[in-house]
Amino acid sequence: MKMLWRGSWIDAPCPHPVPGSVLIEVEATVPVAPLGAAHGRRIESPARKVASFALTDGPSAALRKARSKRAEAAFTGDYHLVAVLGRLAPGEGLSAEGRRIVALAPRAPRCAGWMLVCEALTRHLEGDVGERELRLFAAALGAQRGTIRPHLAQSYLYSAMDPPGELVVAVDRALAGTGAGIGAPEAIRPARDGAGSAETLSVAAPARASAPPLAILGAGDYIRIEVAPALAAAEADLTRAVIADREPQVAALAAAKLGFVAATTDAHAAIESLDRRGLVIVATAHDSHAELAAHALEAGHRVICEKPAVVTVADLDRLLDAAAAAPGELEVGFNRRHNPIVERARRRIAREHGPATIVVTIREVDIEPDHWYLWPNQGTRVAGNLCHWIDLVLHLIGPGSEPVSVSVSPRVSEEPTGIDAERTFSIAFDDGSAAALVPTGRGDSVRGVQEQIEVRRGPLTLRLDDLWKLRGLRAGRPFGGRTLWRDKGHAQMYAAAVRRFERGEPAGYPLADVGRVGEVQIAATELLRGEIAGGAVDELVERSRRRGSAR
Repeated sequence: MKMLWRGSWIDAPCPHPVPGSVLIEVEATVPVAPLGAAHGRRIESPARKVASFALTDGPSAALRKARSKRAEAAFTGDYHLVAVLGRLAPGEGLSAEGRRIVALAPRAPRCAGWMLVCEALTRHLEGDVGERELRLFAAALGAQRGTIRPHLAQSYLYSAMDPPGELVVAVDRALAGTGAGIGAPEAIRPARDGAGSAETLSVAAPARASAPPLAILGAGDYIRIEVAPALAAAEADLTRAVIADREPQVAALAAAKLGFVAATTDAHAAIESLDRRGLVIVATAHDSHAELAAHALEAGHRVICEKPAVVTVADLDRLLDAAAAAPGELEVGFNRRHNPIVERARRRIAREHGPATIVVTIREVDIEPDHWYLWPNQGTRVAGNLCHWIDLVLHLIGPGSEPVSVSVSPRVSEEPTGIDAERTFSIAFDDGSAAALVPTGRGDSVRGVQEQIEVRRGPLTLRLDDLWKLRGLRAGRPFGGRTLWRDKGHAQMYAAAVRRFERGEPAGYPLADVGRVGEVQIAATELLRGEIAGGAVDELVERSRRRGSAR
């Protein structure tokens, strides 16, 4: 289909329908208000941040990140509140296909041949309705801009959240003619060559058949900043077959930028499109990781599943079953394990005996209340971020020490974001080991995510400073080390994973740790959602299972 994006009509795959959505074949649109980027992050002092990253991460990494952030506007910087007039696509359940409807589309392109809209924000049309009525509808929406603007940062298609009542009321008021006397903006029709088919996969380049195919599911900022450069550095001999993203323009632009044969908005279709065994990287929204990774494993592919591997108990069951049936094919993207200072620390810790005590303090990234990490289907920031350090603690302690209980400090705010903000998590192990995870938004944010890790075991004390410096003391003898730059291990992780795939070696991430990390993460999330202070890991997992079954 054609999509109007940043002033030009581009070729993009049709959006893929999801529960609660309506796919519209567009007759015309009217952009009501620009939104710009809607990524949900707070970025303060960008120039100072770049300078700081150049000192800590090195000039090359800082430049790469700065360029990617600047380029982000090309992918997500042209969202609008849009009034849409069109017809239901075949198979839509709102009414008989072909029925004309009008809709309010938040966080949408200005125009496209096909648009996906939240069903609650659509209305049937009766009688002879055309562009004039659409323009008056858009003008009436514009008159309510002050009321509805705070609710426009997401599309309400992927969050398991109903659109707020203010938006639903705004649609009905606009249809009733409120504000019709205000000057109505011009309508936009899809590009002259028509809307095209409703295909969710578009082919952009000829395929190269010799090397195993690569599919990347999810084409967001993380893929562009970390994964694509890591794959390039690994010099992987892979055919860039297909890249998927639920945002049509992101899929299309990422395919062109990264040299993929095809782009799609349907991640399952991307897996099915691979004509032979390949490598599938799962980096979509967190709630879809386990299902997509399991699908790819069942289709016979090697899978790198980015963190978190799971969000719910059903996810954990699904992924463990699929991975057990395809042994050695699942890698999990916990990159900190691959940091050279972390590996040096792990070897030091492994020489000692007895229980360990670990304290991890994390200065988290600043996000807005509408950030997708906080959507109810994403598992809170325990799944969104803290899973990294749950994994790292288990990795440093090593096998043979099993987590048995978790607890959390009291909630600090009754605001919706207070469910997982400024709360300390404690993990107890069956051998007497203990770990405390202290995520916080307090303190300087210029250096991005920062982490201080202190480990005590037997006569050993060591401290990891931001994955950059190591200081230790054993029996009165100090030791230390550092890398030249701060390094979170992405390049090493992908290089090792690709190398194992190319050599036919089994995956390096232990399947047992998929279960251990997943269970602790789910238990910690259950503490937040159940508003309880602590409990046994297995009991909390079972409680979460019952909660999921009751929905």
